[in-house]
Amino acid sequence: NLPFELQRNFQLMRDLDQRTEGGQTHSAAGHRPGPF
Repeated sequence: NLPFELQRNFQLMRDLDQRTEGGQTHSAAGHRPGPF
């Protein structure tokens, strides 16, 4: 599993993407670092 801080950071970034991109996920894995 990922460390807790990485999981939290990923969750925050995903929530931010959902707010700024209107919930679109087509570019979800394109612009953030991480195993996802």
